[in-house]
Amino acid sequence: MFSINRSTVAYWILGLCNNYGYVVMLSAAHDILTRLDKFDNQPKILNNDRKCNELSTGVILLANIVPSLIVKIVSPFLPLWMNIRLSITVITAAIGFILVGMSNTLTLTIIGVACTAFSSGIGESSLLSFTVFYKDKSIVSAWSSGTGGAGFFGSMTYAGLLAIGISPSMTLYILLIIPLSMAISFWLILENPLKNQSQEAIERKVSSPELPTKINEESFMLKINKIPSALKYAVPLFLVYYFEYVINQGLAELSILDNSFIDRKTQYRWYQVCYQIGVFISRSSIQIIQIKKLWIIAFLQGLNLIFFLFQAIYIVVNNVWIIFAIIICEGILGGFGYINTYYKIQVEEEPENREVVTGFTMIAETFGITLSGVTAIPLHNKICALPTMSLF
Repeated sequence: MFSINRSTVAYWILGLCNNYGYVVMLSAAHDILTRLDKFDNQPKILNNDRKCNELSTGVILLANIVPSLIVKIVSPFLPLWMNIRLSITVITAAIGFILVGMSNTLTLTIIGVACTAFSSGIGESSLLSFTVFYKDKSIVSAWSSGTGGAGFFGSMTYAGLLAIGISPSMTLYILLIIPLSMAISFWLILENPLKNQSQEAIERKVSSPELPTKINEESFMLKINKIPSALKYAVPLFLVYYFEYVINQGLAELSILDNSFIDRKTQYRWYQVCYQIGVFISRSSIQIIQIKKLWIIAFLQGLNLIFFLFQAIYIVVNNVWIIFAIIICEGILGGFGYINTYYKIQVEEEPENREVVTGFTMIAETFGITLSGVTAIPLHNKICALPTMSLF
């Protein structure tokens, strides 16, 4: 059963805040590239009937994920100094919002997005690893639900504030409340699970927030030897995230309809909102629905990718409400992949294996997103070079 206490509430807020900036940057990707139109030597709208940006939103995705991937690769081999890690998470998140808000060049924008990505990566790798110290399995569910909430509330906040006339820059400044909330949740609300533990427990290879330990060659090799046991979780999750981010940052912007009652830029924002609604629903569902066969989720997400590839090229569906519904389903599958994977690790793996298996699974997840960004850019260019083709 899901239990509500100080730590589960704190972890829900931490999940929300940790992923908020990441979601906002992806929701703003189309606006960011279009806003830079007015500056010299920046992305332009291509003069063709598809009305493509010269740069794919996959560029923003890469800036938003590569720093996170690097952090997650290194993180399993470093001490879990939580106070230091969370300080870095909060500070870099704030810097990211400020830089993107004030930027008028692509370079500065990319740096700002990368700061937000670095913050999200170090926050997720640290806080998910820290869950191994809690006996309450609801901690993982609370984190997952919070990250799902970040998707919904982050995309909704961005689209909503712009809808009432607030500029993208001012919206990002307003969202500086997010890193502040993260700091309050970790240092004032979350209970320290190591407070009353024995010295033997504290001297584990994973260090506590107060007592850092040194990495040695033996612990490094032990972690490497546990990689094969992580593959049954990591490979399906890799595929789920690769498929869905090729859709979101490569094909969604090419699936915008010209004859809709919603204009093109607003349509893209609400595509992101619909996706995050699906993610929020499924990441909060583990107490109701548990999917044991992770490959099923990957297969269904692959079918979504095939649909959106045809949609981007041929416009096989000309009704925006149907597109919204399919994107919600895509988000549901992504959320199912995330929560069921990490829940299975907590339930099936031995306690001494969970932290390492979780770390390597996060690497696979992030690598899938990174590879999708690499795929999305040439795919965007290839489709944009085609004439508009419609089945209607």
